[in-house]
Parts: sequence; C-alpha cells; structure tokens
Amino acid sequence: AIDDDTPVVTCIHDCQLVDDIPADKMLIHDVPVDIICTPTRTIRVNRQLPKPKGIYWDQLSPQKLASIRILQKLKAKLERESGTTLP
Repeated sequence: AIDDDTPVVTCIHDCQLVDDIPADKMLIHDVPVDIICTPTRTIRVNRQLPKPKGIYWDQLSPQKLASIRILQKLKAKLERESGTTLP
C-alpha cells in the first residue's frame, strides 16, 4: 500500500531545479517529493510538508477527469462499491 513513507521521486532537467517552493504556493493536491533526479545528480529532499491523503475528487474538473482514464475507472469502481456518487 502507498502511505506517507512511500518515497516520491521526480525527474527534471538541471535548469528546472529551484531552491525552494514556498508552502503557500503548494495546492492541496500537490505532492511534495523526496528525491529529485537530474541528468547530473540525485538530490534527497528534506520534506517538511505532508503528502496528500488520497484523491481529492472535488478538485478534479470534468475535463481533467475525462482525460485520465485510470481515474475514471477508479471513480466508477469506488462508486459501485460504496453505492454513493463521488463529486
């Protein structure tokens, strides 16, 4: 299972690296990373922000949901199992 101890890794180019992203710029669905890999180095991040707690269905626009098939399938499965409609 995925939990708060599951490492989040991203790959970027060296020119995309920034020193810091202020916490007030992070949105509820943004995932803080633990490891950043660039073509020239690997950086372990001292993560201070919590990871999101699941999928925030109410934050997904109909257009975004329509463009991500796996989320459509997951939403349909959860709705079937729970007998409720997600936002």
